[in-house]
Amino acid sequence: NKDDEGYLSDVSKYQFLIKRAIIEDRISEVEELLVPSHFLQSMKELYDVHKNYDDVINLADRILQNENFIDRHIKNEIRYYLCMSLARNKDDRFKEEIQLIDGAEHDFLFGFYYRQIGKTDKAIERYEAALAKRKPFARAQRDLVQVYLSVEDYDTAYKLAKENYEDDKKRNPFHIHAYFTSLLRGPSIPDKVNILRRLIDELRINKHENAREFFYRCKAQFEAIINNNERQAMLDINEAIEEFPKNHRVLIDKFHICAKFHNEKEMENIIKIYQERYNLKQIYNHNTVIKFNILLLAIRGEYDKIPSMARKLKSYPEEALDKLILKYTSPLEEFAAGKE
Repeated sequence: NKDDEGYLSDVSKYQFLIKRAIIEDRISEVEELLVPSHFLQSMKELYDVHKNYDDVINLADRILQNENFIDRHIKNEIRYYLCMSLARNKDDRFKEEIQLIDGAEHDFLFGFYYRQIGKTDKAIERYEAALAKRKPFARAQRDLVQVYLSVEDYDTAYKLAKENYEDDKKRNPFHIHAYFTSLLRGPSIPDKVNILRRLIDELRINKHENAREFFYRCKAQFEAIINNNERQAMLDINEAIEEFPKNHRVLIDKFHICAKFHNEKEMENIIKIYQERYNLKQIYNHNTVIKFNILLLAIRGEYDKIPSMARKLKSYPEEALDKLILKYTSPLEEFAAGKE
């Protein structure tokens, strides 16, 4: 009835106002009304929407001071977001807090941590350990796909990404994007182009906050690699850069599009921007620049310089390193054919 609807509306407004007070650091105004679930809801928004990992850590520390009085499930969720934020910040404190989480989540979070700091080989090991303990485990499988993509093992990534996509009834844009990327650069299968088009359309109509970024990135790559349309690919990727200027992955996509069309000048420019913008002491950023340089050497036909450049990669699986050297020390006929 209308009274019930009014009550539910009041409750929703009340919860919204409390969450806003926490996120905007006005906790003192509502402190006497707070319960741990309010903190958890706010931490999720700070992590997922605002990407404000420092505030997540501060909130978690505040609430966990009284963890003996908190429901076990909520406490575990709060510590999960604490560990994810510490991993995002590449904070060594992660290794202390993770000891209070066990089972498949322990291995998953360690895999996530190693992925953040660029230790690809250890990330693969931990994600596979998590999947051995719990199957299905969509988060672990999704992250493992990203690790395999990062070492250009597109066939393995494709199998995992396709499985994730088909199991996901809600059409998570991260699963759609991973499936698109691994299929685009991976195996030749019947109806490949139509599947890629369908995935782009799914991203276009998806309401998730990350879908728009993925839509532009996938459309740009499709225009470059499938349609061989440099002008449209550059328009799409530049649109993504304008809308998401702080997203390093958009810049990486642009580099690969420039490589497809042998635009050496713009490739050099992107390397310069990346070196100025990101901390190269971090393994992920270091490896990204090394791989940029490998691809630039390959475009120039300077194959003899590639093995020594490739061996500068850090925490890179040995088998993947061998495949990388073999791939880029052969003439890049696949670029001319539009297959990258």
